[in-house]
Amino acid sequence: MQEVPATAVAQKKAVTHVLGSRDLVTAITGRAGTGKTTMAKEAVKAVQTLSGRSVIVLAPSSAAVQTLKDSSFAGADTLANFQDKDYLKDRARGQILWIDEAGLLSAKQMRWAIDFASRNACRVILSGDTRQHHSVERGDALRVLERVSAVSQVVLTKIFRQLDPAQRAAIYDLSEGETDRGFDKLKDLGAIVEISDQAERLQKLSEKHLQALKDGVTSLIVTPTHEEGRTVTTVVRDQMKQEGLITGQEHVVGRLQKLNLSESQQRDSMNYEHGRVVVFHKRSRGGFRPGEQWDVSRRDHDGTVIVQRHGQEKPLDLDTAQNFYRTFKKQNQSGHKIIDHVL
Repeated sequence: MQEVPATAVAQKKAVTHVLGSRDLVTAITGRAGTGKTTMAKEAVKAVQTLSGRSVIVLAPSSAAVQTLKDSSFAGADTLANFQDKDYLKDRARGQILWIDEAGLLSAKQMRWAIDFASRNACRVILSGDTRQHHSVERGDALRVLERVSAVSQVVLTKIFRQLDPAQRAAIYDLSEGETDRGFDKLKDLGAIVEISDQAERLQKLSEKHLQALKDGVTSLIVTPTHEEGRTVTTVVRDQMKQEGLITGQEHVVGRLQKLNLSESQQRDSMNYEHGRVVVFHKRSRGGFRPGEQWDVSRRDHDGTVIVQRHGQEKPLDLDTAQNFYRTFKKQNQSGHKIIDHVL
């Protein structure tokens, strides 16, 4: 008799849970590496086949959506875009909403999704990991629902992504919040190397990154702050130029860096300094159109923010800030490609 892999048993249990639930909201949670994406593929197929209803796959962030698309969910979209487009909402009426990385949902976003489902004869299926991801806006909705047992859920616990037992044990400790123990195991495996001297550390980072590029494998450098990121980038670029991996004339290009202001900060006129840029993503009061960029010209004595574009000035309605635009600051950097801006 052939033994059924543990991963198949766990995923079958999760799929059965989704198919058997009659609740408005159903949840599947699990640590990173427990096979949530593989399970989701099978669950979506089964739900659509057995129910005859479409499954609209959504996620809170663009990065999460791209991951879904890379995993065969070609029609995945962000929750924000779904909320914004009436034709998408019309298609979803009576269907099923599957929200991945649901640990990123704020209380406001969760309330909207459940209200929409309730009004439009939909079901909501939430999948995510509250240990790994937290909402940016206030609320941490999925964690709250878990704690008060407000939704029926199945939990995937066994990690399968790391095939090496020693690596899997370290990752399991990290997922359980045993950070010191997990890091000690990774250090014993040689997976973590500490270099206290900054110059030596930057040199080693550069060498490792360049070797990965030469070997044709993926390399990602992560830093705690933007400033450190720029420092590392400078060192890596200099090394790439020395080895002939970057050639040609350099140009200084301008880009826009998102300020990531909270809703309350976005409404505060003190955060609008001369030279900052407001980019509209919806039609807004005052005649502002989607895609337009307006420079902050000044802040009047009464707190009114004045923006200008092509010689025209207008007051900015801060009450519409969170819904209609985002605020950026200008930055210059060296590069070999001339680009307009990065949003």
